[in-house]
This record gives sequence, structure tokens and C-alpha cells, in this order.
Amino acid sequence: MSANLLTNGDFDSGHYHWHNIPEIVIPNGWDFWCEESKSLRIEKQDDPFLRPETVVWNIKDAPDFEKPLFFLSGNYCLKVFKGWGPIWWRLFQSVSGLTPGASYRFSAPVFPDLIMGYAAGKKLFANDALAGEQRLVVRSGTQEFSTPWLDGKSVPFGKYTPLTLDFTAAATTAEVTLEVRGRWGLINNGWFVDSLKLEALV
Repeated sequence: MSANLLTNGDFDSGHYHWHNIPEIVIPNGWDFWCEESKSLRIEKQDDPFLRPETVVWNIKDAPDFEKPLFFLSGNYCLKVFKGWGPIWWRLFQSVSGLTPGASYRFSAPVFPDLIMGYAAGKKLFANDALAGEQRLVVRSGTQEFSTPWLDGKSVPFGKYTPLTLDFTAAATTAEVTLEVRGRWGLINNGWFVDSLKLEALV
């Protein structure tokens, strides 16, 4: 594999308030979207989608026992969450300098922290696989590539799972996206993300 072609893929190179919204902090080099429709519903959804909160979290602010859980590299990870509310969001970035016809791999480790309760001080993760879904999408030229929506059967709750998407560049540019949704108002609809990469396959 070659060098990482993403800007700030480990989130260590600064962050900003998306659209000047205090509750949404995004790593530099990335853009964000969230569903806020009060009428849109997907299967089994119990309440309207709400704007999530996001934090670019510094490892020094994390409890010692959580540092090895949520931080894969460097000093920062991204946390996107909402208590008692369904959320649907995307983190994306436009990349240039690709070679048309060449093959690339987009990878994004995700940690669904989907909590439906607590017992004896421990988290009880959601017991329905549909509680959390995620997918990768890449658009290059007129082409779109994507994984299917992956729920808790493929991406278990309570740990990191690396998602990967291989594609052939159709232009010198591409937009790479991590898309996530949680359709129920759990005690915590939360995801951690760290160490995203875009690499040429050689």
C-alpha cells in the first residue's frame, strides 16, 4: 500500500465548528452533513432524525481505560453521538491528484457505541442489529462506488471494525464518504471514528 492520500485522516491536524454550530466540531480538511428532516422515516424508525453532536476528542481528556478503546493513532478521534435521538450523518472529503484507471482503497475504522442501558456499571449494547448501520461511498467522475449498508451483524457494536471499499478512479478527483445512521432513540447513539485512509493499490 502507498501513502495516505487523505488530508488529516488521523484528525490530528486541527478542527473547526461546522457552519459555526457550537455542537458540531469536524476535523480540518473534512466536511459534514446530517439529516434534520422531521418527516423522513425509514423502516422501524421511532422518532424524527435529530442533529447529532460531534467532538474531536483529545486522548488526554479520556479516562485511561478508554484510551486504548477509542484512539487508534495519534492524539485525536472523532465522536458523533446523540442521546435519545435517531441520527443520520456523513463525513466526507474531496481528494485530487488521482490517476484515472488506477485502483484505490478507502478505509474507515468505525466503533458503534450504541447503548440501550447499563447493568452493574457496564454498557448494554443495542440488541437489534438494525440499531446502527454504516457504509462507505466514493464518487469519481460519473461513477459511484459503495459498500452495502452494514448493520450490527457485520459491524459489531462495542468495538472497532475496519470498513474498506476498493474502486477504480474515473477521474483525477474523488469524493470519499463515511455514512452512518441510527434509527432509534437509544440512551446513546454514538460512533467513534479514527485513522481513515485512501491509498493506491499497487
